[in-house]
Amino acid sequence: MDNKRVLIYVPGFALFGQEQALIGIGRALIREDIDCHFLLHGDWGENIARHLDELDFKYSYLTLGTNWSLSIFKNEKQWVLKNILSLFRASVELRSIMKNGDYSCIIGGNATYFSYLLLALYTSKVNVIFRHGDELAAHSWFHRLINFLIIKRADKHVFNCDFLRLKFNVGNEVRSSLIYNCPMRFDRIDESAGGIKSFNSATKIKLLFIGQLSEYKGIFVLMDAFRRLANADLRVSLDIVGAFPGYGSVVTKNVESPLNELIASYPGRVMYHGFLDDPQSVFANADILVVPSIWDDPSPNIVLEAKAFGLPAVGFPVGGIPEIIAHKVDGYVCKHADLDSLMEGLEWMMSDLDRLGNIKKATYQNFIKNFGKERFSREWLNVLQSVD
Repeated sequence: MDNKRVLIYVPGFALFGQEQALIGIGRALIREDIDCHFLLHGDWGENIARHLDELDFKYSYLTLGTNWSLSIFKNEKQWVLKNILSLFRASVELRSIMKNGDYSCIIGGNATYFSYLLLALYTSKVNVIFRHGDELAAHSWFHRLINFLIIKRADKHVFNCDFLRLKFNVGNEVRSSLIYNCPMRFDRIDESAGGIKSFNSATKIKLLFIGQLSEYKGIFVLMDAFRRLANADLRVSLDIVGAFPGYGSVVTKNVESPLNELIASYPGRVMYHGFLDDPQSVFANADILVVPSIWDDPSPNIVLEAKAFGLPAVGFPVGGIPEIIAHKVDGYVCKHADLDSLMEGLEWMMSDLDRLGNIKKATYQNFIKNFGKERFSREWLNVLQSVD
């Protein structure tokens, strides 16, 4: 695609799942000789910018507001005016960037922050691709209006799992595509990543959890399951990676206290690593990824990232998780989203160590066959060509 230039909108403040996925699209398109330019939040995009500098991507800052939230407006009243002004300022800035750079397409995936670009998008002919990585917020009339305007304006909707695709009516199948995620941030993925650990009766088994330390991500179910396993099997240990929700609020303390108690109860067997921009080391040292989300988690990036290291997952049958775990082939899909079902899945995975070794090998092979970089780059190139 000669001289194709694309804008990718990443308004977040840290390298969470949405941000990693959008930057991964840029890395995929670069492989196809597509020029990508990122759009960042002018107030808190520095962390994203540093990462893009390392990747040698170009980017611009936009004047953006925050989430459209009554609780934010109540506690920080300055955001009311800033949000309203940003509806106009961001669009003016975007129109200038599009004009000067001759960009033909913009890709984004955060509906709330897309609101700041709608004026520019509705007054231009640029192609819009909206990536659905989560369900759209619909708890107020304003959010439902934003969703309606995005769905109407987008030329193409790309879903990261069939679960999300089936929940949305975009009016025409030609306007939608299904593209599963790929961990493009891992530069070196080869056969040494999967299935090389040999197991015996004395082998320690390390469980891994990566995600927000919140109730809906299943942190409490995970801790309860580990207590049961650890009391019955001294080989089992647990690594936990992720950020607390709430940043110092009561919500954070409600998670932090039981986590600290768990760490103290099992010294040397439970490790909390905090939030890691690059989790490759914990992937390489783990044996089983635990994904105990109790909400309809659409398609957790972490499951596919783990596959790149031959790390099988035990997950709940919610959202799009069953689409990316082949039951008893490269992981285990629990019967229900509860503690007993999680215990059943973990115990099955650990009960036969030879089988676990074979599952780790199958996990990596499944990643290469169904979720690899070549597939991801090709499918995103096809999406661009479909709106050209």
